[in-house]
Amino acid sequence: MGVPDREEWQPADPAARRRAIRLLLACALVGFAVLALVEDRQNAVVDWVLEEPESTADRLRVVGAAAGAVFTFPSAMVAFYMMRLARRIAVARRFPPPGAQPVRDTRILRDAAADRVALALRVLAALLLSVALAMPLLLWRLFASLALG
Repeated sequence: MGVPDREEWQPADPAARRRAIRLLLACALVGFAVLALVEDRQNAVVDWVLEEPESTADRLRVVGAAAGAVFTFPSAMVAFYMMRLARRIAVARRFPPPGAQPVRDTRILRDAAADRVALALRVLAALLLSVALAMPLLLWRLFASLALG
């Protein structure tokens, strides 16, 4: 009878937790600033779109693509981070990968279990990136149909 495998744990890094909280707060502040700017400039954008009736459809498409780009950038950055993390996990065959600073105590997964985590991250990253890249096109099409209808 063999000795049962003991679970290994990587302890949380309090400094990483503080950095993560600061990053989330900074992202929230930027998000609120963007929302405030959009709210503040909304009437000016509407006036610009309607300024020349013959250009309204083209201008609505531009507004749709710009709105899509605002959503695309943060989503694409998260997807690229997920891809990089998945690569590090796959190369090391360990989750969390060596050098990672988890924000909470994390059970260490090795070999096939780590490979499954890497695959799941890659699939999620691909889905997120697909949606992020499709967003400007979809909003452009939506605004174009609004201009024609």
